[in-house]
Parts: sequence; C-alpha cells; structure tokens
Amino acid sequence: MFEVINKQILAENIKRIDILAPDIASKALPGQFVKICPEESDESIPLTISDYDAVRGIITLIFQEDGRTTGKLGSLPIGESVFSILGPLGKAADIEKKGRVVCVATGIGTAQILPICRALKKAGNKVVGIIGAKTKSKLMLEAQLRIACDKIFITTEDGSYVRRGLATEALKEVIGKEKIDLVYAIGNPQMMEAVCSITKKQKIKTLVQLKPIMVDCVGMCGSCRVKVGGKTVMACTDGPEFDGHKVDFKNTIIIMTSNVGARLISHGKSLGFLVQEDIQRDYINIKETLTEEMKKAFNPEFLNRIDDVIVFHPLGKEQIKSIAKIQLASLRARLAEKGYKLTLSAAAMDKLADAGFDPVFGARPLKRAIQVQVENPLAHQLLAGELIPESTIRIDADDSGLFVVSN
Repeated sequence: MFEVINKQILAENIKRIDILAPDIASKALPGQFVKICPEESDESIPLTISDYDAVRGIITLIFQEDGRTTGKLGSLPIGESVFSILGPLGKAADIEKKGRVVCVATGIGTAQILPICRALKKAGNKVVGIIGAKTKSKLMLEAQLRIACDKIFITTEDGSYVRRGLATEALKEVIGKEKIDLVYAIGNPQMMEAVCSITKKQKIKTLVQLKPIMVDCVGMCGSCRVKVGGKTVMACTDGPEFDGHKVDFKNTIIIMTSNVGARLISHGKSLGFLVQEDIQRDYINIKETLTEEMKKAFNPEFLNRIDDVIVFHPLGKEQIKSIAKIQLASLRARLAEKGYKLTLSAAAMDKLADAGFDPVFGARPLKRAIQVQVENPLAHQLLAGELIPESTIRIDADDSGLFVVSN
C-alpha cells in the first residue's frame, strides 16, 4: 500500500525515501509528521514530513539510520512497501508574512526545517538559512536550502567545510547586522535553548519544534509531555511547534553519565595527570575508543534516542583542587559554627589532589580522601581537646602526609 518509489543517501547515515501515500500527501502541511512502521512486528516511530507532492501522492521522509527500526526502513528496496503510516500528525507550522526570517537548524533538524523555509519564502518573507553539522560528511540538503532561502550560512564544528563554529555563533552575527522579525529553530534542545537565549535579549519572536520521545503520537500515552508557558502540553498534538521563549528547556533535557570504557582508560598508558601537550592527543584516542565501547554496551535503539554524546576531557590537577575546595567548604562552615577557621597550605592541597584522583573513577575518591585525611584527624583532636578554641586550624603536608596545626 505504501510503496517506496525512490531512495537516496544524503549524508553519513542519513537517508531519504519517497513513499506513495496519496491520502497523506493531499493533507500534509509544513511542520507535520507521520507515525511509520516498516514491518508488522516493528515499533512505530515519528518522522517529520520533509516534502510532499499532492499531485503525485508522494511524501518524503529523511531520517538518521541509527537503530533497528530506522535501519529496516533504510534497507527497504525500491518497490517494497512500508507496513503502516499514520498521518499527517501534529499541528502545522505557523506560516505568515513576517518580513526577514532566520531559520536555524543542526543535524537532522536540517531536513525538518527545509519545508518551513520553503513555506516562509512562499509567504513573501526574506529567509536567511543557517545550518550546522559536526563535520562535512554529516551536512545535508545544502543545494535545496540554497534554493529555499535568500541567503545561507553553513558551519561545521570541526571546520571541515565553509566555516568552523556553531550555528548559534552565525545567528549572533546575522542578528548583529540586520533587523530580524522572526527566528525559527530546529535541532537538539541545547541548541534551541541557546537560540532562544540569544533572541530573547533582542526581543525577537522565536519558534522551535520539540521532538521528545513519542509512543502513540496521538496524545494518549502522554510520553511527549513538555512544559510551555508553565503548562504541561503534548508535543504530538499541541505541537511540535511552540513559542521558544515559553518553553521550559530544563524539562526537555535528560543528562546521563556512564563509566563505559573506564577499564580501558585504566589500562592505557596515560594514567594520573596528563601534561598539556598530551591532552589533545589522548582525548582524541580516548573519544574514539569510548564511542566504540558505547556501541557495544548499549542497544542502537537506545543510542538513537540520544541527541549528543560528550566525552569529557581527563581531569587535571587544578580541576581536582577546585573540586576539593568545593567539598571542603561544608567542613569549613561546620567548623566556623564552633568558632574555628580552617586553612590548607598549597602542599596540603597537592597531597589531597594526588590522593583523591583515580584514572577510572575521576574525582570520586576525593570525598573519601578528605574524610580520612582531614575530617577524621580533626574530629579526634576536637574530642581530645587538643585544638584551641577560636583559633585557626591549619592543614599542612610533608613527605609523610597531611598534619594538623592549631594556631
């Protein structure tokens, strides 16, 4: 019924498919999406309608092939049919003549903003497009956007194409040079939040599209709840387009941490604190290794739901010292209540930093080191009456370790 009539590889892991769906194509509007299931036993996923042709009865879907379902969808040969498609879903984009409009998109959001750019230009707006990608191999639809927009800016995070930087940096430049009446942003929540922060200061109306996890895509499951203007709404039925200045982006971002691959770091050559010239080289090697380990540890369906993966730089001695100062602040506050002032010498901070760092667990052992080497000795001396009331307690260190001095 829903026959695949054309396929194309647009960028690294990015595919486009054209599907025969006349009923959907005749009703589709910019900003809407469909719920698609490749085979009967598969899960259904939401995909934005990137283009549609009501005359030919065709809809175009562009997606990142990064999980089992998208992998199956991308592997369907021309002539085969998709099991089911429900749509068009969601509210259509608010397309009006505003004047000069900037459309900002990163990653797969570039495919989702293309129909918005076309519709805004058709409505009589002057459209400036800004698209960003991590690298040139992941950039897509440049030619189509050059046609859809009056002017286009391209950024790549690694500088492999056009200009190095972020899409938000290009947005700042555009806003600084000319009057903008509307900004439309589609991408990961961090990018859209950054866009809204920029435009709010300039009092420029900003629209965003939220793409939380959806299950039934018709508002029954409640999995896509987001907070907009202090109210809980459903992205699938009330959106996906919302006033960006009213969106609670804290409610759209989940930060997860993992020690995947930590054992490999512990077996590596660069243990302990890295010298400055080794940091960048080791970071690149570690990032490549941990990315592969993550693919082994987690299912692709889970990884496909994640907008970005950040591998942190190894902690240095100065970072450990900064963390130690934060953790010592509560101890200082407790001692101040009893009339004592606590200070640590530079040598003592160095000893704590060495004792509190582990190549696998990072700064996690630091709290234990502070407890064993600082808090416990102080507690014993306080109970024994060895510390002079209303005095300054100084922690110093020598080759044997930390020791307490009361002035």
